[in-house]
Amino acid sequence: MQRLPLRLETAWNACRRGVPLLIDFLLPPSCPFCGVESADDAGGLLCHVCRIRMRNASNAACSRCGLFGRQTLTSQDGRQACTDCRKRKFRFQAVSPPLGAYRGELRQAVIRMKKAHERPLVWAIGKLWGNHLRTEVEKLPDLLTPVPRHWWRRIQTQQDVPLQLAECLGTYFAQSTVRPLLTLHRMTQKQSHLARTARAGNLHQAMRVRNPQVICGRSIAVVDDIMTTGATLNEAARALLAAGAASVTALVVARAMPGDNPLSPHSG
Repeated sequence: MQRLPLRLETAWNACRRGVPLLIDFLLPPSCPFCGVESADDAGGLLCHVCRIRMRNASNAACSRCGLFGRQTLTSQDGRQACTDCRKRKFRFQAVSPPLGAYRGELRQAVIRMKKAHERPLVWAIGKLWGNHLRTEVEKLPDLLTPVPRHWWRRIQTQQDVPLQLAECLGTYFAQSTVRPLLTLHRMTQKQSHLARTARAGNLHQAMRVRNPQVICGRSIAVVDDIMTTGATLNEAARALLAAGAASVTALVVARAMPGDNPLSPHSG
């Protein structure tokens, strides 16, 4: 392929550098959460203040259930656990440290992300989360897969937050392949409309694996925006392990804390 004449190539390179600067001058970048113009908002990132407020937990998270600020003990299966989860049975092995607790600005962001027009916010949260996990996850999974949504709900909302978050994380986890592995083969009630005790029954045997041969012997991380009781992630782990996955871990943006309203919008 022939190179452009020197003058034309110089003009082209100047345009490539100048057009983004001109766009930023005419349409200053703004934080997708608070809307404040932000000089460090290049690429759709949150502003400095919002980035600090989203990471709202000052204590370490339990490696088994993701709860913040809990005393570490040993569970019945011999793994590290906290006072809240040591007697509970989870099919997934661990929960990587969430971005924060489902409170304050992070809670508002998770609720807003459900709207189709808030995709820039989903991407911004995904970037912040990816940077957070890059320093927290020691061993990358072979596959990243989103929690599945029923096809009718995807049509109704025109939004699939777990899938978008998984795709964003894929840009940070170069060794992990993003692939939707699960389907929700029947319509279930919204988890946020149910009491904690009813959530596991609502999802019982509701998920199936698309291509079992893809996951045999592979380590898989399931991606979701929020964990409340762990029922959704437990059902995902059940289906994946039954199909031959070697291990299943969970990646969630926000962790609902005991004492918060279990029926708050969009908790799952």
